[in-house]
Amino acid sequence: MLSLSDYNLMYFILEWKILNEDNEIKWHRIPSSVKKYYIHDHFIPIEKYQFSLYPIFMEGVGKPKIINSFTQDDSEKHQNDAGLYVIVPIIISSLTLLLGTLLILHQRMKKLFWEDVPNPKNCSWAQGLNFQKSTDIL
Repeated sequence: MLSLSDYNLMYFILEWKILNEDNEIKWHRIPSSVKKYYIHDHFIPIEKYQFSLYPIFMEGVGKPKIINSFTQDDSEKHQNDAGLYVIVPIIISSLTLLLGTLLILHQRMKKLFWEDVPNPKNCSWAQGLNFQKSTDIL
């Protein structure tokens, strides 16, 4: 009986197609050293696909591994989006709270370091002066 090491693996052929339709079969040639491979295509999440992986040896084509499955990319994307629905409101509320705190602190600091300038109309020494008319002192 021959073992896998008796064969010289050259590369793999990965084929995929929509299972319920008789449209074109797409494929990629993958080097034998690759352990993980991502397919970039316009997959439809509700369609079932057939994926076939053929080992290509020096002696010929080996027995394929065939999987019928839906694509998983869309479900993973929705799981990642769920985190955004939690993080974005927390960031917005934190920024709002920070802005409010800075505005309140600004008013407090202003009162602490700068005294109020008195209104001359309310002072006893300026009761007889007309502030509408300009007066020349010299």
